Parts: sequence; structure tokens; C-alpha cells
Amino acid sequence: MMKCLVMNNMTRYNFIIYGLKKGDFKQFDEIIVNEIANNLKADKVKETHRQKYINKCGQVSYTSTNDRSIISQINEMIRVSKYKMEADKVNGIETDIYKLNRFLNGFIMLKLPELYSGETMRSALQSL
Repeated sequence: MMKCLVMNNMTRYNFIIYGLKKGDFKQFDEIIVNEIANNLKADKVKETHRQKYINKCGQVSYTSTNDRSIISQINEMIRVSKYKMEADKVNGIETDIYKLNRFLNGFIMLKLPELYSGETMRSALQSL
């Protein structure tokens, strides 16, 4: 099973998708949109804001980045999630991915106006 970290470049809102299989990548665009909706719901974002965001998503696009700030933040979220999942494994606990994702969006990211990616995403959604 594979893991995938997804991050919004503007807000740095991020989440992990866990348990992907090879066949899932044939419908990866749909999975991404569904996981965005699921994570925003888990973050208690209002239904109207979630719907507006999903409707504006349109087609999913994949890009590479050479922005060192984004790359370092992605790498940090990967390190933190690996550490948390390994600690849970040692303690005999199955990691709750949605709780882990809430945890990841509670990290301070100095380049953000709200400091936290979860709060920055919430502010961006309110301005839709």
C-alpha cells in the first residue's frame, strides 16, 4: 500500500492519502477531489465553503515545483507523518489518518499569513 501527501501551494493545506493501490492511480483525480472534501469536512469547514472550493477545483493538475520553501514544507510534513506513524506502530496503535492530517495542518509555517496551514485554508475558503 502506498501513501501520498497532497499540498495546496497557496495555503500549504496538506493531507495524506493512505492505502493507495496501483489501480487507484487510474482514477487519482477523483480520489484527490474526494479526499479534499473529506479532509475539509474533518476540519469542520462549512458545507457551503467546501462545495464552492470543490466546484472551483475543476480539473486536477499535477505540477513539479522548484520553490525551495514548498519543497521543504512537503518534506517536513512527510518526516512528521512517518515519525507519528512509526510511533503509533511501536505503541500498537493503528494511525488514524484523519487525526494525523488535522495534526499536520496545525504546524506553524512562517511563510503563511495565518501561520498555520489549516487556518490559512479556512481564511481562503471564506473569501470565495
